[in-house]
Amino acid sequence: MELVAGFIEFHRPGRDDSFGRYDLYASAPDGSGGWTEPVNLGEGVNTEGSEFRPSVTADGKYLFFTSPDPDTGGHGRIYWVSTDVIGEKLGSE
Repeated sequence: MELVAGFIEFHRPGRDDSFGRYDLYASAPDGSGGWTEPVNLGEGVNTEGSEFRPSVTADGKYLFFTSPDPDTGGHGRIYWVSTDVIGEKLGSE
């Protein structure tokens, strides 16, 4: 999957597909100069809390982000997932 052309963004609560306070969504070029509707990256990424600071590794294989961890009194921890989750959500692998 070509992640250089993709975009990851934050959305506040209030969307029907929101898991928590701030969720990570992905969008991709739609082929006509615009962007596809943002898609929630799902419960494998988003929690009831807030997800921040998304960053994709230079090789495009991993998405790193931070999220508060209840086990640390709400202090943020760094998490990572395969960028395959983005391809699955956007419908391209």
